[in-house]
Amino acid sequence: MRLPRGAPGLLVALAMAWAVPAGADALRGTEAVEATLASAGPRAALQRHFDCTLRRPAGYRGVASGDPAWVALAERLLPHADACYSTGLQDALGRAMQRAPRAVLPLVGKTPTLAAEAICLPFISDEIPLARQKAALARSRQAIAGVRDEALQPQRQACLGFIGSVEEAVAARQPAATPAATPAKAAASAAR
Repeated sequence: MRLPRGAPGLLVALAMAWAVPAGADALRGTEAVEATLASAGPRAALQRHFDCTLRRPAGYRGVASGDPAWVALAERLLPHADACYSTGLQDALGRAMQRAPRAVLPLVGKTPTLAAEAICLPFISDEIPLARQKAALARSRQAIAGVRDEALQPQRQACLGFIGSVEEAVAARQPAATPAATPAKAAASAAR
């Protein structure tokens, strides 16, 4: 088949117009959520990008990355979120706190949904193995304790106080360790 004169140039131009830039989708990440917010509103953005029926939808992964644009989106969406959306966003902010505490700490205490108890830690449950609970607590404590910015000290202290109370609760649930045998007791037992 022979193309009409000028058609190859037109095809190349059309292909370039529809081409996705290398390494990125046309609307990816925060831009996609912003586009949905602008065209359909916050509820639609939550449903499309933070679907609770999927395992770790892209929106939650974006927020958990700690990228400031994603953190700001989470703050804007939380007032419109209910049930699983708010829990998912708060968990993602808790994960972001471990990666980028300077991006998340300014949000602490701004609203009830952004309280220290809601966003300083990722979701921790008794159903999660104890070692994983302790590891998450340690990651969060280390990240937050490392923030020295004077303006963030009230939020830092609120988070560290909350983490301390969770650490105490986890320690209280921990099975009691058997007392280590002292050398004298071990010798007495061996002599019997």
